[in-house]
Parts: sequence; structure tokens; C-alpha cells
Amino acid sequence: MGRKDSKKRFPKGKAADGLPLKTPEVRSGTASPSGPSVPGQQAPDRWRPWLLAGAVALLVARPLYPSETPAETGDGLPVVMLWLVLAVLWMLGLLGRRQWTFRFGLLDGVMVFLMVWTAGSAMMWARVSHARPAVNMLWEWVGLGLVFLLVRQWTAGQREIRAILAVMLALAVGLAGYGLFQCVYEFPRTRAIYYADPEKALREAGLAYPAGSPERIAFEKRLESREPIATFALTNSLAGFLTPWLVVGAGIGVLAGGWSSGWRTRGGLLVAGLLLAACLLLTKSRSAYLGLLAGLTGLGLWWRWWEVRGRRRLTTAEQAGVPQQPFPAPRTVCLRAILAVVGILAVLGLMIAAAFYWGGLDIQVFTEAQKPLQYRWEYWQATWQIIRQHPVWGCGPGLFRYAYTRFKLPQASEEIADPHNFLLEVWSTAGTPAALAMLAMLALWAVQMGRLIRPVGLMTGVICPTSAGAEGGHGRATEQRGRLNEAGALGRAGPGQADHIPSSPPHSERPGKIVLGAAVGLAGGFWVGQWSAAPPSLYVLMIGLPLGGAALWTLWPWVQRGGHRGPCALAATSRLPTLSPRMPKDPGNDPAGSACNPTGANPAPPARNPGSKISMPAGLPGANGSGTDFLPGVLAAAVGALLVHLLAAGGISFAGVSGSLWLLAALATVYPDYPSDPDSPAPSDRRSFLGWFARHGQAWLDWEHQVGWPGAIGGLVLTMAVFFACHQTAFSPVLQCRAILQEALRLASTDPVRAEKLLQKAALADPLSSAPAEWLSSLNFHQWQTQFSQRPHEPAAWLPRLKQFEQYAYLALELAPEDAPGWFVQGQRFWEIGNLLMGQSVPP
Repeated sequence: MGRKDSKKRFPKGKAADGLPLKTPEVRSGTASPSGPSVPGQQAPDRWRPWLLAGAVALLVARPLYPSETPAETGDGLPVVMLWLVLAVLWMLGLLGRRQWTFRFGLLDGVMVFLMVWTAGSAMMWARVSHARPAVNMLWEWVGLGLVFLLVRQWTAGQREIRAILAVMLALAVGLAGYGLFQCVYEFPRTRAIYYADPEKALREAGLAYPAGSPERIAFEKRLESREPIATFALTNSLAGFLTPWLVVGAGIGVLAGGWSSGWRTRGGLLVAGLLLAACLLLTKSRSAYLGLLAGLTGLGLWWRWWEVRGRRRLTTAEQAGVPQQPFPAPRTVCLRAILAVVGILAVLGLMIAAAFYWGGLDIQVFTEAQKPLQYRWEYWQATWQIIRQHPVWGCGPGLFRYAYTRFKLPQASEEIADPHNFLLEVWSTAGTPAALAMLAMLALWAVQMGRLIRPVGLMTGVICPTSAGAEGGHGRATEQRGRLNEAGALGRAGPGQADHIPSSPPHSERPGKIVLGAAVGLAGGFWVGQWSAAPPSLYVLMIGLPLGGAALWTLWPWVQRGGHRGPCALAATSRLPTLSPRMPKDPGNDPAGSACNPTGANPAPPARNPGSKISMPAGLPGANGSGTDFLPGVLAAAVGALLVHLLAAGGISFAGVSGSLWLLAALATVYPDYPSDPDSPAPSDRRSFLGWFARHGQAWLDWEHQVGWPGAIGGLVLTMAVFFACHQTAFSPVLQCRAILQEALRLASTDPVRAEKLLQKAALADPLSSAPAEWLSSLNFHQWQTQFSQRPHEPAAWLPRLKQFEQYAYLALELAPEDAPGWFVQGQRFWEIGNLLMGQSVPP
């Protein structure tokens, strides 16, 4: 057909059904079409996929080494610096563009406020308390905030979202496999080596715990522990990392089309679920069990709501005389659900029995369940006293362990580093404004998720034509298209337009780059971890890499295609390709790979004639519909599961755990927006506050701004300033001090003079850290003991060393004024010095 014929067939501004085509308006502060660039639109951001790959690399790298002591050791600073490097590169790439889209709504604003207020609290307490932990945690929170903010800017399309989920799920499978390997082989072997020669094992580990000392007893108790920890320092942290990804895996298989992607994906999901569940079971983390139960319950309720909604719409469509693909009978669905539950319980029972048989579980896990709750109640009582004492700024990020000893209950079991509750931790360390910001963040995110999840019921109400013919279809399609126009669905997404995501041309979707980023993150995380306080074992790669690679390989068909290739599964997304008569023949217009077009290529538009047949999506999730439309609900359930776990466990400030929280929350909010339900009342019909919020407030949650080159320059200046601030206040001094300290401690026993000079150099490298002063006081104390024992009646021989000890001891206490163990150690030394000077013997 020639160009003239096509113009006659489709007049300018008219669709095949005669309705005018609505062109989306581009206004400042609103979304712009994300299709191929045309005059007046922004050019494709070709650096975006590489930036996203870098973000995935950092997300993969961080759980590969412990993140439980970021305040004391600063192990997370290299990753924070790399996040800032990515932000600087992003701004540099935008300098040559006249206009670019910046996503910044209420969600981002609240997150920025939380970061800024936490930073203010840290800077205030760094002037009067232990400065180094406060500054380290300041940057740790900046890194966590960047996870949420930058993932929201760089993620484009459903396929990339699926690729990120597949990569992180594969990482969880690898760590779960390594955790099981620890229980079976590594831990028994370590115990055997230790008990064969305890003193030699302690020397090789760099520990000096005398026999019978409390430190030695605590070390041996931990050595006897059978719970897996993988690359974490605490078993609760491993459980917190595995819980949301087990929910994601279950959601992919049940709701998000994974089960319909072939036997390869089915088998991978089953094996992954078994590994994750087995490792999670052996952690004995009751809070993780509750979180998993909450997440799976959320998935079940979500599926049940969808089914009831779908049946109602199916009945309405049948009354209108439209042929439908029927839902399975309720009895059939109930029978399948019962069989599934019975199967899950049977597998779980076998796993529990095996764990009891091999000693991984004991009856105390169930009979003493009230004890952890009692301990946490004691923690929370003391935490409340801290909040009352410091209601505005808190006790300072990273300083909870020092403030807790002042309010610790006499009967409390231990001294803790966090209150084992994410909200109380934010409240007690950064003050009431930070706690309110966290609550506001969660509330706004829940509203945004409700906005995304609710319209999925439209799946069973939207109709689409197929190649077969039937009478009456054309009028129904025309009516439905008009209703969608009125609802505003086509006002935001033009014909052939893909996902509604800023600065993200759909043809740039490259999930392969995400896998490349994951590989770089795996190597980089293992390398960076060697510099941490607890370097990862080589077994992490030997066990985790094959398992994770196999899991990713099995999930790749789902990443590429999403759900089942149904005849026509027009889901409730922001694009409506089958209702558009003219679509650009760009193979990247549908990167998500819907059920009508799983490969992402844009076929020729279907014939629109009065005899077109009207069909409905299939009745089961992932059966004949694009299962990817259920991913927002799956992500919401995973976030809820992790939050339930964090209500009774630490981890909101652990990047290896909370990184998954902010990643899942960000991916859920950038999922392609859905059109509103045509049958629901328009926001203007609601006169209440909720109606006003529906009209105006929801648009503010996720606002997109058109920014020119001055914005890029301002962003570059800001990101570079933050980068250099992190480098000068934390990254450079911490790494230099750590390297010098390691060399000094290595020479302490053989060359104390050289060791003392190195310790003085370490103190100059990091003037905020108390560690060099503590080691200098210890070194001078032992040297004074030696000199005093040799010539006790010659003060000139040992008095200078005594004065140096006093100087360094006071400096250490000045740098860490609330460090109770530090005061105790220095007090013991002064007490011993006093007894020796008075001619008294020191009791053992």
C-alpha cells in the first residue's frame, strides 16, 4: 500500500475506529513520552544502562562481606564512594544535553530529608562524642539513600526490573548454598582445628584471649554455634537478606509468570526455593519466620483479591454478550490451592525433620520462643529512655551502643549495638524528625503501591482484538477505548509508547548489561571484602558462583519474556498497543515483552474490522496473561516481609540487609504506571480529603521534572562536593589509618619502637579515631610494666613512659567519652599502676 493510500485509510488525527487520537502533552514537572526521540523530545540517554549496571554491581558486591559494624570499621565506605562516583558520572553525562527528565517527588523528598537530618545528627554528635563512628554512619546512610534515589532514576522497563530481580535472587541462592555448606563442612572443620590446639588457633587469628576469660568463653560459645552466617557476621542478618528474596521467588513462580515460562524456569524456581527455605530454617531466626509468613500471606491475599475481582468483571462482560475465556471453577481453584498448601507443608515437614536429625534445629527454638521477646522488651525499655533523653537529635548514628550502657536494665542479657527494631533505631539515633520521616516514607510508599496494584483488576475488563472474526467486536473495542481515553490512560501513553519511566528510552533496555554488572560486582565485592574486618572465604566463590549462575540461567527465559505467550493478554499497563491503529515500526517500542509480543519486537498493527473477535486474558495468574503486571504486588509483599523481620531484628543500618529493602521499594515505585479503572468514579467526583489527594496528592508522589543544562551543572557541583567530603572525612583517613594499624600491630611484639612510631602516624592520619590512641596507651603501659619491674627504685627510668601512657589514655577517653569498655580498661590499668607504686601486689 502506498503512502497516499495509507493517508486515505487513516486520515490525519483519526484512528481506525474513527476516534481522534490524543497526543500526550509534555509539561514541566510531568512525564514526557518515552518512545523514540522526535523533534522536541529529549535524546536517548545512552549512558543510563551502564549506570544501572554499575548500580547492580554495587548491590551485588555489598552482601559479599559483613556490614554489621560499619560505624567501627568503616567497611562500607568503599561502596559508598562508588555510589557517589556513579552519581558524578551521571551528571557528567548530562552536561551535553539540553533537557533531561529528573524524577523527584514526595518519596524522594522524604528520603533526602531523612538523609540530611541523619547527617545533621551525626555532625552534631561528632563534636561532643565518639566522632569516627558517627561520621562513618553518616556516609553509610548517604549510601543507603542513594540506592533508593539512583535506582529510581536509572531503571527503565519491565525487562530490566526482571533482570535485576533475577540477579539478586541468584545472589541469594548462592549465599544460601554457602550457608548450608558452612553447616555441613566448614564449621565442623573449624571446631576440630580449634580444639586440637586452641592457643595456636587463637594466635593465627590474631586474638589474645587468656584461658577462662569472658572473651575466651564468648568466643568458644560462638564457635559452637551451628547457625549459618554465610558472608554476614550475624545469623539474623543472613535471615534478613534471604527472607525478601524467598518471597520474590515465590511471587515470580505463582503470580509473575515464572511458572508458565517453561520447565527450565520451573525447576530453577523450585530448587532455589528449597535452598533458600532450608538455609532460612537453619538460621533459627523467629523474626524471619514471621516475616516470611507475612510475605507469603500477602501474596495469597493479593492473588485472592485478583481472582474475586476478575470473576466480577467476567460476569459483567458476559452480561454484555461478549465471548470470554472462562475462569476455572471455584471448586477447581480451591482444590488446587489445597494441594499446593499440602505439598508445601509436606516439604517443610521433611526439611524440619532433617534439620532435627542433623542437629541444625532443636526443640528450644519452639519452647523458648518467649525469651527473645522478653530480651527485646528489655532492649526497647532502655531505648525509650534514650529517646526521652534525646528527643530531637537522638544519640547519634553509630553511637547507640555507647548510649545504651547508660540506660541498660540490670537484668538485661547483653550490651547491644542496636535496639533490634528499625523504627526505634532510627528514632533513638537520629531523633523524632527522622522517625517521622521514616513513617512518612513508608506511608507514601504504601499509597504509591496501592495506586499501582489496584488497577491490575482492569486485566479482566480490558478487551483486545485477535485475528479471528466475530460480530460486534468493533463497537465494544471502540467503546472501551473511549472510556480509557476519558480515564486518562492514553493521555499519558501514546501509541507504541513503552514504559512510563523518565530519561529512559525503551530501546536502550539491555538486561545483558545488568548481568555484566553483576559479574563485576561479584569480583569487586570479593576483592573489596579482603580489606574488611572479616574477609570472605574462597568457598563463597566455589559454592555460590555455580549455584547463582545456574539460578540466573534458569530465570533468563522469564527475564526475556515475562509471562506466558497468550493469544492476547493486554494487561493493565500504561501502553495499549492493540488499541492503537498506527504504531512506529521500531523494534524497541515494547521492551517489556508482553504476552501479545513476548520478544519485545513491534509487529505490524492488527487488522481492525467490524468482525474482530474480542477475547479476555486467561483466568489464572501467569497462565494466559502477562504475569509481569503482578510484580508490584510481589515486590510489595517482599518489602513487607523484610519490614516485619526488622521489627524485631537489627539491620536497617546494615547495607547488606537494608540494601534489599530500598532496592525493592525503588523497583516497585518505578514499575510502569497503570491506567485507572474506567468503572471507578473519577477523582473529581470525590469531595473529601481523599478525593483531593487522589486528584493532586498522588501526582506529587512521583513527579518528573524537565531540567535543562543548568540543572546538570548544579547536580555535578553537588555530587562532586559530596564525593570529596566523603573522601576527606571518612574514606581516605579510615583506610590509611587501618593500613598503618595493621603494620604496627604486626611489629608490636618484635619492634615496639617502630610500632609506636607507626601508631603515632596512624593517629595523625585519622584524628577522629580513638583506636591509635588506645593502642598507644596499651603499648606504653606494657613497656612501663617491663621497665618498672627491672628498676623499680629508679623513677627516672620509667617515669617518662608512665607520663606517655597517661597522655595517650586521656586522649583515647577524650575521643571516645562514652565508651564504657574503654573506661573500664583504662581504669584497670591505672588501678594496677597505683598498686605497684604503693608496693602492693595486684590480685589475679
